Formats: sequence, structure tokens, C-alpha cells
Amino acid sequence: SHEAAVALVKPADLGPTTPSGETGGESSPHGSPTQTSPDADLQHANELVSLHYDLKVKYLEMGPDPELVQAERQVDQVISALNTS
Repeated sequence: SHEAAVALVKPADLGPTTPSGETGGESSPHGSPTQTSPDADLQHANELVSLHYDLKVKYLEMGPDPELVQAERQVDQVISALNTS
């Protein structure tokens, strides 16, 4: 489900405390250079999950694209013609 996918990419809420290995990070919990890349990766993954969910909802609400349906019919016709040859 969408909620399960989002839960996989959202970082756990660690609260105001920082792990014992971090030093001098009082200004911002995201100021550490070691957190920049993983946070960017998590943000990108979250955006992909949201995009996938939005497309899925749009498909369910509006159905498939008419041009895609027509292309599918044409492919089926070609395959059928090849099988009868």
C-alpha cells in the first residue's frame, strides 16, 4: 500500500536527541555533511513513491489513456495477423 511504501522511505523520528557519534550539531539536525546524501536519497525515494501513488490514483479515476488503448488494439491486430499467416 501507499502508506507502507512511504513508511519505508521516511526516516524514523529520533526526537531532539542526536546519536552519540555526532558532534557540534546544535544549529540543525540536518547540517551534518554525512546526513546530506542519505536525506537526499530518502527525499528522492519519497518523491518517487508519491508520484507512483498519484499516477495510480489518476489511472483509477480516469482510466487508461485513449491513445494507449488504441495502440494496444493495433498491436493485438498485428499479432493476430502474424499468427494467421
